[in-house]
Amino acid sequence: MLDPNVGAQGLVKAPRLAALGIYLTLAVATSVPLSIHPSGVLPDNADALHFAWSIAWVCHQLPRDPLHLLSANIFYPDTASLAYGEPMLGEALLGWPIFALTGNDVITFNLLFVATLCLSAFTMFLLALEITDDWPAALLAGEIFAFTTANYDSAARLQIVSSQWTPLALLFYLRLLREGRLRNAVGLGIAFGLQGLACNYYQLFFATLLLLSLPAFLAAVERPRWRNTPWLGLALAGSIAVAICLPLDLAQLRHLSHIASERAVREGALPQTSYMQTAPQNWLYGASFGASASYDDRFFVGFATLLLLAAGVLATVPGVKLEAPEQARRWLIPFLAFGVLAFLLGCGKRLPFGDVRGPFLLLHSFVPGYAQTRVPSRYAMFVRLAIAVFAAVGFAALFARAASRLRRAAILALGVVVPLEHVSAPLPTWRVSSGASRPEVYKWLAESQERGPVVEFPPHPLRLRRQEAFFQHFSTSHWRPIVNGFSSFYPGFHDFLNELLLEDLPGDRSLRVLRGLGVRYVVFHPQRGSGSEITEAVDRFERFEHRIRKRPELGDQLELVKTFEPASYPDPMPRLGGERVYRVVGGPEGPRVTKAAWRPLGRDGWRCESAPASGDCRLAIDGRLDTVFDSQHDQGPGDFIRIAFPRGVPVVGVSLICGRYSSEYPRHVQILGLRQGRWLTLDYQFDELDFIRQVLETPERASMDLALEPQPLEALEVRIGLEETGFSSWIQPEIEIYTP
Repeated sequence: MLDPNVGAQGLVKAPRLAALGIYLTLAVATSVPLSIHPSGVLPDNADALHFAWSIAWVCHQLPRDPLHLLSANIFYPDTASLAYGEPMLGEALLGWPIFALTGNDVITFNLLFVATLCLSAFTMFLLALEITDDWPAALLAGEIFAFTTANYDSAARLQIVSSQWTPLALLFYLRLLREGRLRNAVGLGIAFGLQGLACNYYQLFFATLLLLSLPAFLAAVERPRWRNTPWLGLALAGSIAVAICLPLDLAQLRHLSHIASERAVREGALPQTSYMQTAPQNWLYGASFGASASYDDRFFVGFATLLLLAAGVLATVPGVKLEAPEQARRWLIPFLAFGVLAFLLGCGKRLPFGDVRGPFLLLHSFVPGYAQTRVPSRYAMFVRLAIAVFAAVGFAALFARAASRLRRAAILALGVVVPLEHVSAPLPTWRVSSGASRPEVYKWLAESQERGPVVEFPPHPLRLRRQEAFFQHFSTSHWRPIVNGFSSFYPGFHDFLNELLLEDLPGDRSLRVLRGLGVRYVVFHPQRGSGSEITEAVDRFERFEHRIRKRPELGDQLELVKTFEPASYPDPMPRLGGERVYRVVGGPEGPRVTKAAWRPLGRDGWRCESAPASGDCRLAIDGRLDTVFDSQHDQGPGDFIRIAFPRGVPVVGVSLICGRYSSEYPRHVQILGLRQGRWLTLDYQFDELDFIRQVLETPERASMDLALEPQPLEALEVRIGLEETGFSSWIQPEIEIYTP
């Protein structure tokens, strides 16, 4: 039996190994069915498929071509598609042995989830042990930090669960401040760097908290504070962390700068809502506190934890008969500052008292990197860490003078109750095909000797594009570049190309674009699934197949290569089985727009109006790319920008400069011209392939160039010609008009 009164100085390896064993057992038990069926299920959210693919890509690419790590195989022909989401490099470094042995992204993800829970608990145990010198108290701290509602709720977002490096970094941080040894600086820098590689959010948020709480931590050190502060060690730790994180950060930010990557702030984590939410399947409280909530927004603390937290806070109050461990007292105020800062920042837009704007909005407006964040509630991990520290101190203070028998009974009872309040197993999951059970078409793509990029058809429309993550997952079988993809952000050309394929393939326009981009194969999924757009696309493709069966000469642009029998698969995307694979071959050239021969029309005297009038159309004709017309609502049929000239002028072309906002381009453009008092609909030519190439090569000035028959006009109108609404707002940085 382990002696719970053994101090840290007298500890041998046994308590640490015992703690690790307990945490591993809890990790396996509370993550069912991920832990016991690792090859056949994933958390029931498309994010799990995306992040499983991300980890697999890094494991696949890192030993082969690390300098092109961001050049992942989705969103072809983009050259750095891994940059549009969390690169998951930290998770991949940890999971590489699993992937190397299995080659299976699903197994790798699930076993990493179990390992992450275990390691998060263990590193929190080490930090709490450093603070309290009491291993039973530290054992509870590890349970509070790792085996919690928040981690089970975020199971699909493994990077949010991956908090194991933060307690380790703080452990080295405390030792560095107390001892000043450079080896602790190295440990701090490496641990922070690994946390940054595991989660972009935590890298940014952790750095913010360390900087803001630094005065409180320095004040806790018992020595002349300024002269003996280990500035060299802190500088060394910062340099190591920067060396680890900055290259990937800069590469990612450079790529995101080409698109509109700024994000609106979501609601934060408030005590009356998020911190009282459990998972609906929570064993004890699901019926009471498991009401529907936003995914990744359940941060229930647990009642036993709150009692220990209260005891820890009271132990800091003079005159209260609760004695905190001597070595813990110095760190309680710094961790209180750390936790309060994290709580206030995690509230997001509004603080929970009064009508006070949250400080997160200031960071979002002025601190580099924050503009790409939208979920302030992810500060809750750092709140939970501070709670775990105070709960450990609370336990140590409550039972500081208790008899050994009572102390053992308390740790046994609380060691069960603390994680039990959060148990939500079995976790909600999807059954997914992986390894040998994957659909036959992906086995064929993996084995075929003829390589080349692939488009999975039909792609999903905007409102269903999370299902594109299934195509990413299956691409780990063959690693060919695919046009499809799902991520936090998207290449500027992606929406345009996706909608062109969905609306036109196998038409001449879309096939010309595929040929021009070098796409080699079309994998046609004949199952209709959900969505009227998908049904229409499947019907259109099947009519094409019916025609070429009767007249093979019509199929001169698509050559049937392989047909697969209908089959049933467990995946929740009901479009698998019976695929036909086509090779993209020759075809007509298509339109050519010779913009170089046009001359820009002077803007003097231009007047404009728009409908609806929610956006300022003058911003689209002021000659500046840094000001934009924004319709501020989903664009719909009849929306327009109308430009009137002071006199009739010959017009030969219109350029709709999209630039960073190429995903918010105007849909189904109609051009109307006013001539001799009558509005006429004008025919135009548009080179879709040229537009995509512009977005790839000159993203800041990419434009939709529309060539008109030269004719004199008194006014010109750019109109949305959609039949349905539901697309993104129309953002137009600039409209240029050309004369012969």
